[in-house]
Amino acid sequence: MDISSPASAREIEHFISKFGKRYIEALSHVRTLIVKARNEHANLACIYSIYSRGDKNGGNEIKHPRKIRLKHDKYCLDNNLIKSNVYSMPDIVGITISVTYPSDINTVCAMIDALCERKAVYPQIYDKNRNIEQNNNRTTKTIYGEVVEDNKNSYFACHYRLRMRNGSEEPIVEVQIKTILHDAWELKTHDLTYKNSFPVAESDKEHFALLGNVLSQLDRQSECLRNSIRRSSVLRDSKRSSVQSETIMLAASHVADKSPLPEAKAFVDKMRAAIQPNYVLSIGLGEVAELREEAISLYDQGEHACSSLFLSAVAALSGDNSSELAALERIDMWCSEKDHEKRIVAHQYAHIAHFCFGDIGNAIDIAESIFDEVETLCSGAIDSTNKLAALRKKNSIASSLSYYFAELIGADEGVKRRSIERAKYFSKISLECLVEMQLVPIGTSNWSSIIDAPFVAENEDRLFNSIDNAIFVVIQTAETAYELQEALTMLDLVKKKRPPSLGPLPDLLHDLHEHCARLRLLDCEIREIPAR
Repeated sequence: MDISSPASAREIEHFISKFGKRYIEALSHVRTLIVKARNEHANLACIYSIYSRGDKNGGNEIKHPRKIRLKHDKYCLDNNLIKSNVYSMPDIVGITISVTYPSDINTVCAMIDALCERKAVYPQIYDKNRNIEQNNNRTTKTIYGEVVEDNKNSYFACHYRLRMRNGSEEPIVEVQIKTILHDAWELKTHDLTYKNSFPVAESDKEHFALLGNVLSQLDRQSECLRNSIRRSSVLRDSKRSSVQSETIMLAASHVADKSPLPEAKAFVDKMRAAIQPNYVLSIGLGEVAELREEAISLYDQGEHACSSLFLSAVAALSGDNSSELAALERIDMWCSEKDHEKRIVAHQYAHIAHFCFGDIGNAIDIAESIFDEVETLCSGAIDSTNKLAALRKKNSIASSLSYYFAELIGADEGVKRRSIERAKYFSKISLECLVEMQLVPIGTSNWSSIIDAPFVAENEDRLFNSIDNAIFVVIQTAETAYELQEALTMLDLVKKKRPPSLGPLPDLLHDLHEHCARLRLLDCEIREIPAR
């Protein structure tokens, strides 16, 4: 809709009154797409907040008519126009996306560029090729957005002008992506610089720019620190992820073997066929959604264990948030079983699922919540068969807890949970269970003394898992290079006894634990070098 310049207040007010709902509809459409993308893609967890003008202005999403009129007239003046289409103005409604680090802007840009490519929204750009050429030399990368780098005013962001439908008579929704620090600085300074009734002194503007540059440097320095920390942990994270993925697949295979439904075994076979060597699924989002629905349907058929673990496996291997939420929901329902024995089994698998999602804190909470119950079962069991079954559960939970606490050593949560002390405690409990089950000689007081003993075939899985977890505790709690060298020796010995029934998991565990041990050994050896 063309309006002549200078525009009257009545013309702008009439335009907003007549077409304001279309702007609100377009804004809601774009915002919904962005929120949906953030909920579905793990890498978009970098988004700290998504807000619009209405969130700051008591629900009023549309720019004040007076400001629209001034902007319209300035645009006409700058471009020697006698009139202009109000629909071509980008800043009538808008969304701000704040992210944690500067490089996170690229992650969000990639998401919005993808929305543009598949025509979920229509970008307003003047020359796509020129845009790409300009942006190639910038830190921020985008196809359809406009990179804004104002060094003088310390403003760094990426702007998109998006339409809900393709056409010049459609409202534009402006989307700004910036870091938390830049967003906070703009919120602090906007009213001071733009809403004052008197001019701001040049010296004050210079102070604003200098402080803004300080924030920009903080942004970049924090990015450097994050990258440095990530570089040191990326290999370990990759190895741990492989262990977690294979662990949940092994658990899923175990419950599938016990299921009377042929669909359960078929599901595991389908998952196995889709797993690539780096433990990601070689299938698209549509096929992931199909697997998710298959797993959910098993819950309705009474296969609570299968459904919960299958969903957990899909989530762990694909990173699909919807599958993880569905898994957690069914795990919670399964853990609410009224039958005491079934509830304990549900909790045993639940803490494994949380470990495989990388949520060690919840894994500990769930395992600890049933440890006392299992101890009560052990002390109250009279029949030898029931006693043995209870001891197996107790050993399994204690061994897992020792591992989980060992994982947290060095982290802030680990300090709060007294992880070193707790890892050693539960490792000791696990060894005592093995002695009581007569899987190791009576009087055994340390793990290294039982590695050379032959494993009984029916107990080799249990022995291997318990010993391997205990070695990891030694690695994480060792205080000297000598202790770590001993742990590496133990790792090599237990590797030779890996049970075939555990598939590739023992090799993945050995790879991870050896990596952790060698990193810690290096630190200890450097620390133990005498000062000169």
